[in-house]
Amino acid sequence: DIKLSTQGFNVKVQRQVWQEVVNPFRNGARLTHAIEIEPASRLAALYPGIGRATTNSIHHQSIKALAPGFAIEARCPEDGTIEAIRRRPEGGSGFVAAVQWHPEFHEPGGAETFDDSAMLADFLAECRRAKEADATRVSAEARARGPAGAPARTIPSRPIPAHKPGR
Repeated sequence: DIKLSTQGFNVKVQRQVWQEVVNPFRNGARLTHAIEIEPASRLAALYPGIGRATTNSIHHQSIKALAPGFAIEARCPEDGTIEAIRRRPEGGSGFVAAVQWHPEFHEPGGAETFDDSAMLADFLAECRRAKEADATRVSAEARARGPAGAPARTIPSRPIPAHKPGR
């Protein structure tokens, strides 16, 4: 689900969010803040050498307790708010990466906030891998069915016993 928020992913599993974050930066006072990227995370691998960055900050909810199967990838150094999460391999199948900020608000080439293009490229690469894996699975299933026009394999059936009233 591309649209589901960071806290939305977490709520689906853990059901714990801060409902109304006190955000002194709302109402136009300041719409950005710093994040610190966890060093051993995939986010850090996507942005080598960048330990701290600036993102937009317009959220009013945040993760209260991280759901099992997820890892924290970035936090706000000012208040410890979880800013980015990713599902760990043991947490389930499928690609799940979520951020607290809004990547779609970043101006391409703009230097004032975090350049989200590496995250987008990573997401699109995962989409391609999933599509290829699905195509491989469908192809294998087609091969297992046999050539087109071949008679379908049937399973011998047994007669169904007649229903007797009172039993």
